[in-house]
Amino acid sequence: LLLSAMSTVSLTCWLVRAVVVVLLAAPWGADARVSKRPNFVFILADDTGYGDVGFNNVSYHPPAGGGTFTVNRPQTPHLDGWATGPGSLLFTHFYSGNPVCSPTRSALLSGRTPFRDCITGANEQQPFPAITPTVAQQAKAQGYRTLFVGKWHLGCLYGECLDWELGPLKTPAVAKWKSANPGNLGFTDYHATIAVTPTSDTNCGCSAEWASQGCVAGGGYYVNHTIHPTNGTFFDKGMHEGKGYFYNALDCQTFWTSTDAPGEYCNEATKIDRDCVTNYSKFIPGDLTLFDVGLFDTFVGKEASTPFLAYIALSTNHVPHYALPEWYHAYNDTLGNVAGDYLGSLSQMDHGLGALRTVLQKYGVEENTMVWFSTDNGPHTLPDSNSLNPAASARSGGQLAATNGLRQCKASVFEGGIRVPGFIAWPAMLGGAHRETSHVSSSLDFMATVNEILDLEYPEPSWTVDSKSLLPLLDGRLPLDSPRNKPIGWQYGQQEALTNQTADNTWKMVKFPALGQCATMLPPYEQHAPGPFLFDLATDPTESHDLCTALPARCAAMGTLMEAYMAGVNSSAFYESGCAASP
Repeated sequence: LLLSAMSTVSLTCWLVRAVVVVLLAAPWGADARVSKRPNFVFILADDTGYGDVGFNNVSYHPPAGGGTFTVNRPQTPHLDGWATGPGSLLFTHFYSGNPVCSPTRSALLSGRTPFRDCITGANEQQPFPAITPTVAQQAKAQGYRTLFVGKWHLGCLYGECLDWELGPLKTPAVAKWKSANPGNLGFTDYHATIAVTPTSDTNCGCSAEWASQGCVAGGGYYVNHTIHPTNGTFFDKGMHEGKGYFYNALDCQTFWTSTDAPGEYCNEATKIDRDCVTNYSKFIPGDLTLFDVGLFDTFVGKEASTPFLAYIALSTNHVPHYALPEWYHAYNDTLGNVAGDYLGSLSQMDHGLGALRTVLQKYGVEENTMVWFSTDNGPHTLPDSNSLNPAASARSGGQLAATNGLRQCKASVFEGGIRVPGFIAWPAMLGGAHRETSHVSSSLDFMATVNEILDLEYPEPSWTVDSKSLLPLLDGRLPLDSPRNKPIGWQYGQQEALTNQTADNTWKMVKFPALGQCATMLPPYEQHAPGPFLFDLATDPTESHDLCTALPARCAAMGTLMEAYMAGVNSSAFYESGCAASP
C-alpha cells in the first residue's frame, strides 16, 4: 500500500510537472498543433548574400568602408512570402558555417565547426569523416526517410575519382575513408552532383548532341558549343567520372545516385567503387532548381505519410549562374538595369522554391514540415570571365548591394562573407503569426534542433558539438531577443573569427582578414593584417571601429576565448574525428 501510495504521489507530481512544462514551452498553442513528429527540410542556396533576397529589408547606411550605396535587391516574392508570412521565424543574424562552400555543408550535417572534421575549403576530394555522426543518420535511426538532392561537395562519391584530374589527394582522411557518399552518411535516397552545376541547362556539356542544340551561356540567350568551345575536353570523362572541367555553361556536371550493385562494399566508405553509383544520362533542360524540386516531389509522393528529412542543396547563385532568357529579361532592377544573370538567376531560383512549397501543400504536409532556408556563404560579386557577357554576371550595384552594406563577401570572415539570409517556417509550431529574432543562429544549429525535437542525444557524448537547439526560440521557452551564449568560430586560410553573443553584447574578433571574392578590400583594413580586431556588432554591424585599443581588457578576454576555441578545434580533428595527423 505504501509503495502504491508513493507511486501515485510520484505519478501525480510527474503529471503536474509535465503540464507546467507544456504550458511554459508552448504559449502559442503549439502543443495542440504538433501532434506528431514533423518533417524536416533544409534548403541551402549557394553564394547568396544578405542583400540577395527581398525579405532582408535591413540595410546599413553608411555601409562598410563609408560612402553610400543603393539598395538593389532581386525580386524574390516566393521566398519573401515564406520568410515573412504566417508560421515563420526570420533570423536577422543568421550565419553560415564558413565563408566558403564545403565547410558549411559539413557544419550543417554534423553540427560541428567544419575544421573539427578537416573540411577546410571548397573541395571535391577531401572526404567528410565516415565516423562523424550526421543529422541524417540521427533521423534515419528514428524511422525517417531521408533525401539528399543537389550539390554535395563533401568528397568523392566513390574512390576512383581520386585518381583523375588532380591526382590522389594525400591526407589522413583520404587514407582512411577515400570517399564520402550521401548513402553512407544517412541518406536513404540521394541525387548528387559532386560539385557546382550551372543554374540552367545543367548537364548540357555532357553530350556533343546536347551542346550542339544550344546551352544557356550567359547574356540571356542560347549558344552551341561550336561558338563557345571548351577545348574539346568536356565530354566522356565528365559523364563517366562525374567531374566537369570548366565553370561555364558547357561544364559536364550531372546527377549521381546509387545502383543495385550487390555486396556490402557499397555501404563502406573505404570500399565503395564506380559500380555502386550511376549518373543521370538524360539531358536536364531549363531551370536546375525545378529539376531538384521534381526529385523532391517524387520522393515525398512515394510515402507522404511517413516522416522525412530532406536536404536540398541548390547551385544558385554560384557561377555559372546563367539565367534562362525569360528570367534574364524578367524586370529592371532599382538601378534601371535588366535583371541579367546575377539577379535573374536569384529570381529563377525563387520561382523554383515556390514550386517546392506547392509540393508540400499538394501532399498535405506543409503544416507540420519544419523548413529551413539559408545559404552556404556570402556572395561572389565579380564578373564571370567564362560568360558570353561577363558584365551581366556581375552583381548589379556591387558588393555592398549584395550584402546590404556589410563588409566584404564570400571567402572573407568579415560579416559579408558569413552573415546570410535565414528563416524557419513551421506552421504547426508557430501558428499563424510571423516573428523575427536577433538571436545569433547558424546552419550549425540544424543538428541540435532536430535532436531535441526527436528527443535524441548526440551519439558521441565525449565529442565537442557547436550546434545549439533553436527549439526554445520556436516554442517560446526563450525570448526572441535572448542571446546565444555559445560562441561560433570561423576559419579560412589564415583568417580566423569568433562571435560571442552574451547578455551584455555581441562581440566579434577577427584576425588576418581577407578581401574575399569581391572587388574591393574596404577601408580601414588591409589584406591579411594580423589584428586582432574587436567589434561590438550591436552598435557596429559594419565592423568599422576596432575596439582593441579602447577596450584592452575585453580584447584580451576575447583573444583568450578565441585561442581556446581554435585549440579545441584542432584537438577535435585528431582525437575525435581522426581526420588530422596531429592535434
